[in-house]
Amino acid sequence: MKKLSTLLLHDADPKYDTLLNDNDISTINISVLEPQPIHAEEALRSFYAPLPVPLRIWQDPDKIQGIDISGFIVTSKHAASFIAANRLCFTGSHLAVVGKATSEKILADLASRGVFIGGLLVAKNAEELADQIIEMRKIYRTKWLYLRGDKSLRTISTRLTEANIWLEEAVCYRTARRKDLEERLSELDYSSIGSVVFFSPSGARYTAETLAIEMHPCTTLVSFGKSTHETVQSLYGSFYSDLRVCDEPTPQGVLSALTSPAFPVG
Repeated sequence: MKKLSTLLLHDADPKYDTLLNDNDISTINISVLEPQPIHAEEALRSFYAPLPVPLRIWQDPDKIQGIDISGFIVTSKHAASFIAANRLCFTGSHLAVVGKATSEKILADLASRGVFIGGLLVAKNAEELADQIIEMRKIYRTKWLYLRGDKSLRTISTRLTEANIWLEEAVCYRTARRKDLEERLSELDYSSIGSVVFFSPSGARYTAETLAIEMHPCTTLVSFGKSTHETVQSLYGSFYSDLRVCDEPTPQGVLSALTSPAFPVG
């Protein structure tokens, strides 16, 4: 019997390949999205007016300006990179992050700069993070800055606004489809692919036109989180029955979703 591979639609991360390969699952990686960082001066433009507060979150050699922010919300590694590139965050501030790996990346950057945070929230997904932030309000009156992409889902924004939590937002990167995506997809041997892992709603949408035609109806489709699953279900639900959700955004979470007994999620 021909051994089938798993198609990972994300920015290549060797940790996924290593764990899956160690468990006798061969992998194929295709990057779907091409993040484009936004310069801090553009992303934080609305916060540039000097404020009479002691907390400073952005500076360059020519000027130092501040904003009354005491917490940062980060839901992607691209936003984490923005923090590192622009030396954001300060001692005593709070961090709310989706994903253990992303939180570790931010903490490593802050430690290298001698910055010690006042509190850390880490969740598996945006819904869980919003719940933690709302619960935290009972202890701290934190003013949050949500660093997000231009196509980020509105889960965090909606939940916190409805809960009357003070929130500002800054788009720190744009997301576009890779120019060579169609070419890469056309080169695949779909008879050798037994499962596909979607890491974002945008990744599912940008690949749907090709994958829906080429993939075998028995292909297992795994989604990162509820929002991605809902997108995959709307695009593929009529043709594919084995739809699974990866609740934990880690290599182990992907492995668990792929190796668990087939149990289609409605």
